Amino acid sequence: MPDPTDPADDRPDPADELPPEPDWGGVGESIEPEEPSPAPPAATETTLGVSQNIGALLAYVLGWVSGLVVWLLEQDNREVRFHAAQSVLVFGGLTIISTVFGLIPIIGIIVAPIVGLVGFVLWIYLMVQGYSGNHVALPVIGDLAEEWADRRL
Repeated sequence: MPDPTDPADDRPDPADELPPEPDWGGVGESIEPEEPSPAPPAATETTLGVSQNIGALLAYVLGWVSGLVVWLLEQDNREVRFHAAQSVLVFGGLTIISTVFGLIPIIGIIVAPIVGLVGFVLWIYLMVQGYSGNHVALPVIGDLAEEWADRRL
């Protein structure tokens, strides 16, 4: 029997003072690893010595000029040749339209900003799509670019 004069017997049991176990929401439990994300497609080399997505991007960087250079230099990669041909056709066509309408006094002032805006939006869009590896064929011009991609000089 405990001695009532002993001060150690008057202390409460330490186990009674512990707060209840908190719910950590699964923290500390074993976590199953997530499915690994699929690897990006292997970069296809080009005659230019760059990967396919860089070649497609380069085809659009300077409009029809870079498109023509890439189309003339690239020999093997059809996708890069397609983007180069589409660049020549789109931006070459916009350059011709802007030049022709620019010679007409009042119409040129109205058409030039519209052609410029369309060209800028297409330039950004096509560069992003080319770099992303997406095969975006614009209506009508895309069909011609498909034919040009197979042509050799």
